[in-house]
Amino acid sequence: MKNIIATVALIVVISVLIAYWTKKGRDSQELIQSSGLIYGADVGYLLTAPEGWHMDNKSGNPMGLPVIFYPQGQTLESTKTTIYSVAAKYSRGESFADFLKRDADAFKKQYPGISVIEVEEIHISNNDQIRTAAVRNFFNERDSRYEAVAYIDEAKAVPIVVLNSKSKKDFEDTVSAFRDVVKSYVFVADHVDVEN
Repeated sequence: MKNIIATVALIVVISVLIAYWTKKGRDSQELIQSSGLIYGADVGYLLTAPEGWHMDNKSGNPMGLPVIFYPQGQTLESTKTTIYSVAAKYSRGESFADFLKRDADAFKKQYPGISVIEVEEIHISNNDQIRTAAVRNFFNERDSRYEAVAYIDEAKAVPIVVLNSKSKKDFEDTVSAFRDVVKSYVFVADHVDVEN
């Protein structure tokens, strides 16, 4: 019964997404090919590639990344910028603010000298769902690390969307695509059973 409910919910979400993107001028076939379901860590959600970007749901699997986006005409090996998503669980009793601090502290420890900058939140409104993504920029010129990270507060986990660029110019040129991916976020479920 749970599987039937989850399947029906997914079909409804996909139908609403198709209607939403069709209004924005995107073809429904293109939408289906450019959207991905990310699941794990007690959350399932959909993301859609921005116009001019490719969604790759295979290349990142060996790295634990269920989906990677990069500009069309490029490959994962040739691109200077990627957008990817993962989901992380909260530690026991951890608040969203605590999670954000823990992640920033982990970056600072792994990349000494990195700058962590809190930037404007991204407001997400899809399928009558309203969410807010906290966004942090992580810059370290010495290591050529330019990242924007969006964190979405869900009940059991934190979906994370990351823009990773090899130069400041590439970062600045693609940050609007990153914002589009975050705005495409649609929550599907907070309990995902994966059958082999």
